[in-house]
Amino acid sequence: MRQRAPEQIKAHRTAHVNAALIIHVDADPANSVHDRRQQLDAALKEQGQSPVTNPERIARLVPKRNIETWIRFYLDGSPVDEVQAYPKYTGNESACWPAADSFARDAAGNVQPPQAPGSLLLGLDEFRCVL
Repeated sequence: MRQRAPEQIKAHRTAHVNAALIIHVDADPANSVHDRRQQLDAALKEQGQSPVTNPERIARLVPKRNIETWIRFYLDGSPVDEVQAYPKYTGNESACWPAADSFARDAAGNVQPPQAPGSLLLGLDEFRCVL
């Protein structure tokens, strides 16, 4: 995704349509959320593009360790560890929709869920710019 993000952002910026772009890339043990965001900005700069700014309807969602961290938080309602790798929902992907629904509701309602991991709070802020 990091390699394709600049071309997707360029297409979004020049499309002249009322649309939003959501980029999802996991942070991992070797890269922090900040590292991943800097990598996306560096890729834009390499292609002569400006960094993403707040008025643009572009959200960069970067869960720390992986998206399952956010899903687990919303489905279980308990604190999560952003270092631990939570299992994927392979074969049971439809069980994740309540987490996605809660994420969208929290973003729209400007809710900061108690005990949410830092990457999730940043993701909610990012997602609000596309609403």
